[in-house]
Amino acid sequence: MHLNDFCPPAVAVTGTKRRDGKPCGIRGMRHDLFGLAFAGLISCSAAAAANSAENVIWKRMEGVHDRDAVKQFKNDFYLRKDTLEQYLTSSNFTKLFSGNFQVEVFENDQPHSEALLFVWDGNRGHMYFPPKGVKNRNAAILHEIAHVHAPNAVRFLAEGFPAYLEEMMGNIDAYPAQGSRLECAVGDYSNEYKKALEAVKLELFDRAPTKREVFLGDHMGLEDAFAADRVEGVGRRRTYSYLVSASFVKFLIYNHGQSQFKALYDSTPLIPMQTRQTDPDRYRRIYGKSLSELQTGWRSWLSNRQANCL
Repeated sequence: MHLNDFCPPAVAVTGTKRRDGKPCGIRGMRHDLFGLAFAGLISCSAAAAANSAENVIWKRMEGVHDRDAVKQFKNDFYLRKDTLEQYLTSSNFTKLFSGNFQVEVFENDQPHSEALLFVWDGNRGHMYFPPKGVKNRNAAILHEIAHVHAPNAVRFLAEGFPAYLEEMMGNIDAYPAQGSRLECAVGDYSNEYKKALEAVKLELFDRAPTKREVFLGDHMGLEDAFAADRVEGVGRRRTYSYLVSASFVKFLIYNHGQSQFKALYDSTPLIPMQTRQTDPDRYRRIYGKSLSELQTGWRSWLSNRQANCL
């Protein structure tokens, strides 16, 4: 990979800042290549988007009556797919899924997009998006494509990594960040729900498998922290759990680099329709610290980063 692949060619000069606030250029680029800006990756390449369209099948497009919105969604899908595939290939993070992407957009009772659990079902490549995200142009496209290429058997890693990538590659408006940097969104929730951060125990997060009928945030000791909001408490608790997961992944990558995170991620591959008990000692083997010790470091990192939140 070359530096100019990751900073917009017209602005890749000393002093230029990427979306995450870090400068473009050699000194602004982490050696692990995870802190990338979406705008720089795509390089406005129509040819790349055309190549990304080759294995995409649009199964259904319902509930969006604005033709321009549909066109924009498809274009965004192709560009983000190409962006992510270039990154995953160039960084040697994982082998790309070689099958077809089957995309559906329609209205049902599910508020968020989905791809990971289709992988669990054995239907890898299938994905669903609600019409609202297409209309508002904040669908978590890259997040769902990441699920297809890089699923994981540990739910909080499987959700945290794509949410982190979505932020780093430029769609900060997508779920779960919804307009804020991950650590700032965690702080907003923690301020509203005073017991939330104290209730987080990542050892419990780490035990949640990727499978149907298991929800990130349920049965992880967070119920009391969100009890004050009975009507929307379940959804907010689950959103908070996504934010915690993504910010912890961000912490690991920023402070320990790509190779160690890849080793952690590779230790729990997803096998459809199968679950297995995770080994908590893998954190100590990979990072030299227990998950509890890493959580302490994450909380300190959060506090320092939140000092710059608006």
